[in-house]
Amino acid sequence: MFDQPSMLEHMTGMMAYDNFLTYAMYVGIPFALAFYYLRKKRGTRIGFNLWTIIIIGLILRVPIMEQAFWYDESFTSAIAQVPWADFMIAVQGDVHPPGYYFIVRIVTEIFGHNDIAMRMPALISSLGLIVTMYHIGKAYGGERIGKWVALITAILPAAIYYASEARYPAFLALGLSIAYIGIQRKKFWLFSVPLAIVAFTHINGWIYIVIMAGVWLLSHRSLRALVLPFSSMGLWFPIAVTQASDVADGFWLPQWSGWQHISTMTVGVRFDSPNVALLPIAITTALIGVSIWQWRKKADVAWLAVVVLVPLAQWLVGVVWHPIYLPRTLLFSALLLIVPVAQFLEDEAHRIIPIVALVCVFAAYLSMSLKDRNLDADTAIHACDGYETIYASNVHTGIIARHFSDSQVIVYEHGNSTAQQLPRESQEAIFDSVGNIFDYRSQDVCVVSQISVFNSEREIQHLIDIVETFDAEHLIIGDQEKLGYYLILYVTTGEQIQ
Repeated sequence: MFDQPSMLEHMTGMMAYDNFLTYAMYVGIPFALAFYYLRKKRGTRIGFNLWTIIIIGLILRVPIMEQAFWYDESFTSAIAQVPWADFMIAVQGDVHPPGYYFIVRIVTEIFGHNDIAMRMPALISSLGLIVTMYHIGKAYGGERIGKWVALITAILPAAIYYASEARYPAFLALGLSIAYIGIQRKKFWLFSVPLAIVAFTHINGWIYIVIMAGVWLLSHRSLRALVLPFSSMGLWFPIAVTQASDVADGFWLPQWSGWQHISTMTVGVRFDSPNVALLPIAITTALIGVSIWQWRKKADVAWLAVVVLVPLAQWLVGVVWHPIYLPRTLLFSALLLIVPVAQFLEDEAHRIIPIVALVCVFAAYLSMSLKDRNLDADTAIHACDGYETIYASNVHTGIIARHFSDSQVIVYEHGNSTAQQLPRESQEAIFDSVGNIFDYRSQDVCVVSQISVFNSEREIQHLIDIVETFDAEHLIIGDQEKLGYYLILYVTTGEQIQ
C-alpha cells in the first residue's frame, strides 16, 4: 500500500555522493596545477578592518535565519519546550550532552520560543568564530593573514549555514577555536575552560579534547590544564555509555568517506545539484591542496593534530564501531585549512585566483540560500492545520509536528523511525502522552508519518490498519521516488484505533 524506500536505495544514494566527491577531487587536479604555476608573488591586500569583516559576515547570515527547521532543529525545539523537571530526562533521548540544549533553553526563556531566538546562539557563535579565526591566523602570519582568515570565515558557505541552524556546530567550533588560541598563547584558563564546555556540547568533541590535550602536554608539560575538561567528560560518561547503547541499537548514519569535511565544510555544504557543485568543489579542493603544499614547512604540531588526527580518529571509530564521522563536527578542523589558503592568497596568488575562489563561494551561497531546507516537513505538518490533535506514527514526525504546529501531538508508542531509538522516558518527557489507544468520538484527528527507509514493519502495518479500518482521506506530501515522503491521513470516523 505504501511505497517504502529500501535501505539499499538509501545507501546507494550515499555512496553515489561519496563517489561524486572523489570525482570532484580528481577534477581539481588540473586546477591545482594551474594555481601552482600561476603564483607570481604579487600579493593581494585587504584594506578594511575586522569590524567591517564582522559586518559582512552578519549581512550574509541574516537572510537565511528564517528558513524552515529540519528534524534536528525541531528536536532542539522540542527539548526547549520540556518543563525543567523533565529536561535532563528528555536530553538523554539524544546522543549528545546537554550543554547546547541548556543554552538554547535559557535564550528561549528570555526571548520567547521562536525560530530567531533558537538560532541566536549559533549566530553569535558564528560571528565569534570570525574573531577567533582572525587571532589564530594573526598568530601564524601577522595582521594581514589574520584579516584574510577572518574574511574567508565570514563568507565561507559552511560557516554561514551553521550560523542559521539551531544546533551545536558553530558553538562547538567557537569553543575549540578559543582553546586553540589558549595553546598558541600558553594560557591555562583559555585552554581549559572552553574544552570543559566542549565536553558538554557534543560527544565527538571528546576526540578533540583528547588530541588537543596531547598537544598541550607536548607543548607545555602541564597536567593541571587537563583536570577541568576531563572532569567534565567524566561527569557525563555514565550517561554517554547509555546513550551510545541506544544509538548502536539502531544507528542511522552511513560511514562517510574519509576527509569528506574538506569539501562539505568549505564550499560544498548545501549544493542542491551535483552538476552545479562539481567545479566549485573541485576548485576549492585544489586551492586548499596547493596552499597546504606551499605552507607545509610552517605547520606546527597543534595545526597538524586538529587538521589530520581529529578527522582520522573520528573516521577510525566509525570503521571499528559505529559511524560517528560527522563532517559538521569537523567544522573547526576545516576552518584551520583557511590559514594556509590565506597565506597563499596574501603572498603568492595571481590575482585571478581570489576572483575564481570568490565566484565558487558565491555559487555555493546562492545555492544554499535559494533552497529551503525542510519544505516537505513544513508543508506536511501544515496540512494538519485546524486539528486539535496530531497523531504521529513515529517519533520523527512527532518531533517535527511539535515544532511546526500548536496542536497537541501524540505519538504511536511503537513508532521510532529515526533509527535513533529514544528511550520511553525521553519520549514521555518530550510529548504530552505516548500511546496507541485514542478516542475519536469527540474530535477529528490528523495522522502524519514520514515514510522512509527507517520505518519498521510494525509501524507500516499500523498505518495500513488505520487506512483499512477507517474511512481515512489521505494526502501525500513530497516525491515518493526519493528516499522518503510524508503521508497525511484525515480520520473523521469518531471511532477508536486499537
